[in-house]
Amino acid sequence: MTKRDKAIKVKAFLDREYGLIATYLHYDRSKPYQLLFCIMLSAQTTDGAVNKVTPILFARYQTLKDLAKADEREVEAIIRPVGLAPTKARHLVKAAQMVLTDFKGQLPKDRKALMALPGVGYKTAGVYLGERYDFPYIPVDTHVAVVAQKLGFVAKGTSPERIERTLEKCFGGLGDLMNTHRQLIMFGRKVCHPSTTPKHCWDVIEGRSIKG
Repeated sequence: MTKRDKAIKVKAFLDREYGLIATYLHYDRSKPYQLLFCIMLSAQTTDGAVNKVTPILFARYQTLKDLAKADEREVEAIIRPVGLAPTKARHLVKAAQMVLTDFKGQLPKDRKALMALPGVGYKTAGVYLGERYDFPYIPVDTHVAVVAQKLGFVAKGTSPERIERTLEKCFGGLGDLMNTHRQLIMFGRKVCHPSTTPKHCWDVIEGRSIKG
C-alpha cells in the first residue's frame, strides 16, 4: 500500500469519525494577533488551559498597543496557569512591540516573517496561517508526529518540517488540510498514543478494533 493509498484510507476514517472540527482556541476574529498569541501560549499545555486565561489577558490588554506597553510581571501573573509564564510573558510583550514597529501593526502572511517574532516557530507560524488564512498546511505537533510515525508515513526521528511536507503531499486534495491537521490531533489524543502499537492504530482505522 502506497503512502497515498494509506492517506485515502486514513482520511476516510477521520472524516467518518470526527468530521469537521472547529478551531480549538477562542479569540476575537477581528483581532488576528489574538489567534497568534493564543497559539504561542498553547506550547506545552492544553488548549483548554489557554482558553481559560486569554479572556482575562485580552480584557486587560484590549489592543496591541496595550500589550506592547504591559508590565511583563503583570502578564506573567495572568498566564501563570498555562506554564512557562515568565518566558511566554516576555515573548508576548516583545512580539506585540515588534508587530507595531516592524510590521506596522499588521501580522504578515508569510511564515518566515512570522518566525522573526519571539516565541513563534515553524509550527506556530503554520498553525496561524492555516487557521486564519486557510494556507494548505498540516502543522506538526507531538500528536501529529506520533500518528505519522505509527501509520508509516515517516520514519521515527523525522524532523517536524519533513513530516509536514510528507503529510501535505499525501493528503493533498483530500479535503481541507487544516481540518485534517485537527483530525490527526484528535486521533492522536483518543487512539494513537506514543505507547500504542501501529497495529492497534490500523485496526481501529480498518474497523478491526474498538477505539481507545
